[in-house]
Amino acid sequence: MGNVGNRKICVVKDDPFLRLECVSLLEEAGLPVAGFASPERALAFFDRHAEDICLVVAELSYPNELTGLQLAQQVAAKWPWINVVAVSESRPDSQISENVIVMTKPWLPTELLAHAFRASRGEG
Repeated sequence: MGNVGNRKICVVKDDPFLRLECVSLLEEAGLPVAGFASPERALAFFDRHAEDICLVVAELSYPNELTGLQLAQQVAAKWPWINVVAVSESRPDSQISENVIVMTKPWLPTELLAHAFRASRGEG
């Protein structure tokens, strides 16, 4: 695994404006960030750079073949050191995984930043 302080936060959102908003918020806080338009593109990046990632922020419901829930489950199973913040309209019926936190809409920027800073320090 890479140096925790330099590990990236990956934002996975299909809406380009919301993705840019999240990426900008995290970058302005001094955190290294990468944005992805689809879970498939994000997974391809994770396969090559998982050791450099500390947090994934993704929508649970996604209009693609691979849903945000499936993305969260795959990340949790394959790369257990990567934390996931899953954004959703409502809480799922059961816990997805120990390293997946569900953040319901509407969420506050400070809530996302708190999760991001914890993950960037390796605190999970």
